[in-house]
Amino acid sequence: MASSTIEFVARSYGLGVVDADNQFEPTGALGLLLAAIGLLNVWINYALSAKRLHDRNRSGWWLVAPTVTLLTAILLAFVMFAQPEGQREPWNSAAVSLTLATAALGLWLFLEIGFLRGTSGPNRYGPIRSAKPKPPPTCSAQGCRPEVRRRS
Repeated sequence: MASSTIEFVARSYGLGVVDADNQFEPTGALGLLLAAIGLLNVWINYALSAKRLHDRNRSGWWLVAPTVTLLTAILLAFVMFAQPEGQREPWNSAAVSLTLATAALGLWLFLEIGFLRGTSGPNRYGPIRSAKPKPPPTCSAQGCRPEVRRRS
């Protein structure tokens, strides 16, 4: 519903074109806005994934590995298709190998980030954020003891 509303408004103000397959393609300011939103979404995704990896006591740099292998596989695919028909085989094997490596790394990150618990205590990235801080002890003439909260 929202996408059809955006499309209607964009068509009304001339912010897109309709191609031969009757598909709407945003252009101009709408295209730039959607690209900026997409880049912001990627940034947020990497930040949240790095935070989750830190919960698992792993470096956020693990997110770079599948990104680099995927971009390299795409680059090799372009190089492969630029070669004549009989000379594509070595490039094809390398691109397929990198694509499989990307899939394996992506599956590992999916399981690591999505399904496994964080460390049980503080790790090298700091204390557990979900742990509530303990209240300070109350001291009196009889000595110090932890504060006991009463139900209201």
